[in-house]
Amino acid sequence: MTGPFLEELWSEIFDEEWGYAIFDSSGRLIEHHPRLIELIFDPNSLPLEGKIIQDIFPELIGYEKELDKLRGQREEIIRIGQIFRPILRQKIGYVSLHAKAFRDGWLIAMRNTTARSEMEQRIVQQRNELNLLSQELERTRSKTEKLFRTFVPAVVVDDLLKKNTAKLGGERRIVTILFADLRGYTSWAEKHPPETALLALNALLTSAVEILNENGSTINQLMGDGFMSIFNAPIEQPNHAALALECAKMLACLPGLERTVRFGVGINTGEAMVGNVGSPRMMDYSAIGTTTNIAYRLQQLAGPGEALFTQSTKELAGDQFFHVFHGRFEVKGIREVTSVYKLRL
Repeated sequence: MTGPFLEELWSEIFDEEWGYAIFDSSGRLIEHHPRLIELIFDPNSLPLEGKIIQDIFPELIGYEKELDKLRGQREEIIRIGQIFRPILRQKIGYVSLHAKAFRDGWLIAMRNTTARSEMEQRIVQQRNELNLLSQELERTRSKTEKLFRTFVPAVVVDDLLKKNTAKLGGERRIVTILFADLRGYTSWAEKHPPETALLALNALLTSAVEILNENGSTINQLMGDGFMSIFNAPIEQPNHAALALECAKMLACLPGLERTVRFGVGINTGEAMVGNVGSPRMMDYSAIGTTTNIAYRLQQLAGPGEALFTQSTKELAGDQFFHVFHGRFEVKGIREVTSVYKLRL
């Protein structure tokens, strides 16, 4: 045997996994290794002497042209891998076939690749299992995130996912705070079955949440028949005061359950500490400070279908909203007298 391939093959043929056969120019067997018997398709087809290539190696049926080309290009080789054997050393196995030009004929070698094939199959199986596990984890993550977004403002969820952490604390920031409460709902609910009262409340709150979401607000929390909403945090909104007044106008105009059962809205703009408030095990994204307290007090002053806001909100929003001066009020707990305006709807 000559050439790099034959030298390498010759050294490997002596291990117990290899068997070989040599054929003359007519394709008839002239020599074979005894170990080949257990690797071929039909070990009982003895004797092998004098038989042609395809009789011994049916895997090469259809390769006649390729075999002819081998003799003219002696560095070429035919390789066929993962050939199934129903019985190989008393169990299911796999072999590989290598065909090479040799002298005026061919050298065909087979190798028992059962161990490697089984390992590759295990790797493929493990890869498939990992893919299935990854898909299941992704579905679980998606469901968890969707559920998370049901209870936590979407912009806050996006911020948490981006930072990959949630810590207590926050930052000073100019924000506009909006409080809304459904005036007269408690009295109205006492006159109706609980199921009817809940259904009606959910319908109104759904409309309110859609209005706020469309304007980029961060709904801090739902509080019974009311809620608190933050503009300009955590996402910056240069026109946050105008956005809040636009939402207030739409909220106040929502048809209520009765003429006296409608949203009352309070708005204030100013500096607050915005961030995560609570404990390491349970926290809310909120805005803390005098700005928030004044907005809450204005909401308490607003009647059904009214939206009240402060001088600071008016100055930042500009004169694009019709309003009337509502008065100067002393807000409980706040030293300064607050100028209050009412939106004209």
